[in-house]
Amino acid sequence: MTNLTTPQDPPAAAPSQFDLTIEFTGLCLYVTRSPDRPVTVVLPDATATDLESNTHLDGLPAVPHVGYLRFDLASLAAAGTTAEPGNGTGAPPNEVVHRLSRETIDLSLPAAGGPAFDTLSIPSFGDISGALEPDPAIFADSPPATVLARVDLRGGSVTTAKGNPTWTFKPEVGTPPAAAQYGSYVWWSRTLEGDGLTITLTPFGSAEPTSVYRLTPVTERSAGEVRRVVRLKIANLCADNPLEWSELGQPAVVNEDLDFKWLYQLLRIRPGTTAPDYSMTALPHPYTSEAKQGEVQDCFGAKIQG
Repeated sequence: MTNLTTPQDPPAAAPSQFDLTIEFTGLCLYVTRSPDRPVTVVLPDATATDLESNTHLDGLPAVPHVGYLRFDLASLAAAGTTAEPGNGTGAPPNEVVHRLSRETIDLSLPAAGGPAFDTLSIPSFGDISGALEPDPAIFADSPPATVLARVDLRGGSVTTAKGNPTWTFKPEVGTPPAAAQYGSYVWWSRTLEGDGLTITLTPFGSAEPTSVYRLTPVTERSAGEVRRVVRLKIANLCADNPLEWSELGQPAVVNEDLDFKWLYQLLRIRPGTTAPDYSMTALPHPYTSEAKQGEVQDCFGAKIQG
């Protein structure tokens, strides 16, 4: 008698997955709360229409910056779109640049708590002064003009790469943070289910999006590893070379990150505490005596507990 076997169902196919990776650089305030809440990244509005009168809160000159969202054109899921994908270096040969202008960036992320920023090697306003806190108005539906853009990060993980110089803070108001090496780039990444995601940009105070981008993963191959990934960049950088094109040359050696002062416009003095009147003295900002051509990373972001 022939043995009869019951055909087995084929194993269920693993759900499609891809990595969403965002590189943050420049003036970004990373606001952390309780572990079950997202991390909110707030970009200060550092644009300028009158360069001569553009100043920080301490009255000293301020350099204008440009904020943007940037992604690989090969990820844009549009009919007839054909583009060479990037190779994982963060600089795809063809890109889409969305200039940010007072809007919320919604990444359509599944619910999750925020990534851990506690040990990330970037400046912390909590170390500069315990009297500083995020201005609650920056989280409102219609935040003040000091806010350029805002995005929530749910789940995932974050990393940074420390720069070579060691930084301290000047002027030494109160007890300055200990000398440290900081990273001017922050990378956030999360593995998501599906074959892509939709990014929605909505003006502050409005319920109607003005830009919607449907992105699909590109396949990257490196050192024998194959990944499906959507790469984004969110930046707020000096207006003279905001896209960081190498053809425009290396930035001049700097000993002070004066641009860091832009972040103070997103903060306030915690009620019931006292702190120096930062409008009457120079704002504490990173300083180094180790600057060398080509190795200095400045224009730091910062973290703060909300």
